[in-house]
Amino acid sequence: MAHILGIIAEYNPFHNGHLHHLEEAKRLSGADAVVAVMSGDFVQRGEPALMDKWLRARVAVACKVDLVLELPFIYACNHAEYFARGAVAILSGLGCVDSIAFGSESADLEGIYARARILAEDSNAFGEKLRERMKAGDSFPKAKQEAISFLLGNESLAVPDGPNDILATEYLKQLILLHSEIAPIPVRRFGASPEAISDEENIAGAGAIRDLLENGTVEEAIRYLPQASSRELKAFVSNAGKRLLFMEDVRQFLVYAVLNAVPGCCGRFADCAGPVRLSEIFSATEGLERRLIAAVRAGRDMEEMIRLTKTKRYTRTRIKRLMIHTLMGLTKETIKEATAEGLYARVLAFSERGAELIRYAKKNGSLPLITNPNREKGVLMPYRRTFGFDLRAADIRRLMLSGCLSGFLDFSNNPVRTPAN
Repeated sequence: MAHILGIIAEYNPFHNGHLHHLEEAKRLSGADAVVAVMSGDFVQRGEPALMDKWLRARVAVACKVDLVLELPFIYACNHAEYFARGAVAILSGLGCVDSIAFGSESADLEGIYARARILAEDSNAFGEKLRERMKAGDSFPKAKQEAISFLLGNESLAVPDGPNDILATEYLKQLILLHSEIAPIPVRRFGASPEAISDEENIAGAGAIRDLLENGTVEEAIRYLPQASSRELKAFVSNAGKRLLFMEDVRQFLVYAVLNAVPGCCGRFADCAGPVRLSEIFSATEGLERRLIAAVRAGRDMEEMIRLTKTKRYTRTRIKRLMIHTLMGLTKETIKEATAEGLYARVLAFSERGAELIRYAKKNGSLPLITNPNREKGVLMPYRRTFGFDLRAADIRRLMLSGCLSGFLDFSNNPVRTPAN
């Protein structure tokens, strides 16, 4: 098989920075083809994706990715360890990927490896130090960085804490745990930070672009997208009945989910308990569910609800994931059951070259590659909890978008095949 490069992404939306990363990764790896594992209808930061997974996958293929696979919801909308665990396992299980490229603020592969080994090989010592720092009042990200610094032998060491380096550390940790021979390739982050804009380089971070799309205009945002991505975005928003989704679109659905989970309509009568208690939700720890209940009753919009739920110890992203997990009914028990199922890879879009990769991976890979769920029901049965959350995420997204599910069944959707680039 030729040299195959793996990329882990969200493409929410696909912008010029992503294009730079893709081109640089191909140059550094000498890859003949690219496979991307991409978040589905909800993304890692705890938000609905702007556009559905099928359209984002089609854009990625138009921008020279050869095969796009879906990262299941339980891994995609989760903290860095789960996100990396699912994505790296999928790329490793294809049996053809020989390198993984990832963005990095530092591009310090040796340093990233050192931190990854701490997480992979000294997990007990790391966990002990992490708990110690959190008891001292540190937020989870700060406690994690300080624990790593301590175990590296220098408590004053400045451990890079950029979002790309944090994810990179988790990617390498998973490669270590899997005893994988896949080569990691850091690509130095170029241009603006995730929330910033650099007009000089014609680069804007994904967060900044999403802000423009929510509070500015499409014309302002598409300046920072490659042609294929901007064309699809303009066509999407001009289509009657189609619109981009943002966190505010979650609000009413979240309020209902919270009310349905709280015992009684005012939280006092235990005999009126809903089907899932908030304390059972995966991200509900240290009483966060009580803060969420109060925020739902007091907050006038999503931003205020996030602010009222947030504490010093938890980031906005963690709070938003709590909200999405509540919306989806993702409990501590169900994620335990789902992750025990193992993984499959669902194909979202592919090029002509991607079709060759699919054939090779189906024959030589160690995990099921799903192209037609209707025909592969038997193959999916061992993964029914994981796949069920993917289908639920697609249904909820559709309901937010159009208010009904008439004519929609994600289970019946087949991959988007794009002509040769």
